[in-house]
Amino acid sequence: MGVAAGDINGDGAMDLLVTNYFDETNTLYLQEPNGIFRDATRSSGSVAPSLKMLGFGVQFLDAQNDGEADFVVLNGHIDDMTHAGMGYRMRSQFFLGNGPSRWMELNPNELGPYFEREWLGRALALIDFNRDGRQDFVATDLEGPTSLVRNDSQSGNYLTIRLVGTKSHRDAIGTNVIVTVAGTQRTQQLMSGCGYMATNEKKLHFGLGSAEQVDRIELDWPSGIRETYSDVQANTHWMAIENLSLMQQ
Repeated sequence: MGVAAGDINGDGAMDLLVTNYFDETNTLYLQEPNGIFRDATRSSGSVAPSLKMLGFGVQFLDAQNDGEADFVVLNGHIDDMTHAGMGYRMRSQFFLGNGPSRWMELNPNELGPYFEREWLGRALALIDFNRDGRQDFVATDLEGPTSLVRNDSQSGNYLTIRLVGTKSHRDAIGTNVIVTVAGTQRTQQLMSGCGYMATNEKKLHFGLGSAEQVDRIELDWPSGIRETYSDVQANTHWMAIENLSLMQQ
């Protein structure tokens, strides 16, 4: 139903998380160096929590800005099959990063009122609507109003980058950004769409944990231009204009 893409194990390659039908698990595919995708679902910790759900929108995010990939998934059936023992409206789920390519589902009462209710969840999109450096999200419901869910987590430091192409197309879709913090590289790619029938805010978000600066930012634009910036302060918002400058917003 939905697909989230991101480098969740820090090897620089985009991995995939795919939501599936009732009685099927959500599936994690890790990209290998040869371009082959390996099914790593069984070791991910998400098998049992997803088996009796019907997943739609899904997004990777770093809810606590600790550098770990978390994810949110919206659930809801396509028909009322409660007479057959299947749920119709279903809870949305939040999975906290619990080591490389592993997650732990948090209980709804740890997460807030949105996660305690049942929905016919469909599209899910990320946005930091209040610019506090924590990733919030917008969630749609098939038969009800759209929800704006604010992230009030205890948070580490962060950096955000908005991209503007000049030699490349203006939206800069496909640009890879590599951030180096304390010797660790984190890679993100700006994508045109993600989740299910949704596109995120066109801004790349990096959780930095306790780091107070980014040692290096590398931008690989679709045009082939590579740019590098050094010693960038944490907890700041930036705009990168291809072949021109990196400006604080």
